Amino acid sequence: MISYKGLSLYTKEEYALVQKDEPNHNLHMISNMYLAPNTSIDKIFKAVGLEEKGQYDSAVPQNWFDQHYNEFKDDQYRRAIWYYPRDTKEEGHIFGRPIRIYELLEKLRGQIIREAFDFWKEAHNEEG
Repeated sequence: MISYKGLSLYTKEEYALVQKDEPNHNLHMISNMYLAPNTSIDKIFKAVGLEEKGQYDSAVPQNWFDQHYNEFKDDQYRRAIWYYPRDTKEEGHIFGRPIRIYELLEKLRGQIIREAFDFWKEAHNEEG
């Protein structure tokens, strides 16, 4: 297990010890590492720095919920939060916009990959 910003990442073998099902593809982060199945959404928000970039609400507008219910009723990763970015140039600044859970996991995955690459690059620059 690896700890990253308060999140636990398991190898597929470690994952099998805590969860009998195969890991969902949305939980795949890097190489053979998967986000722990019991990770709270608040921990993911904190790891991707969502609070620093804007405000969010777990409740989505009823109209949006009614229109998109069939998309996520069987897939928890397609559910959404309502996000209000601080950056005035970003879409949804005034009225907010949905961010799907799988999108947050993609942001997290990209962040882990960038930081791993930067760490690798830094280590190899010190050697050379």
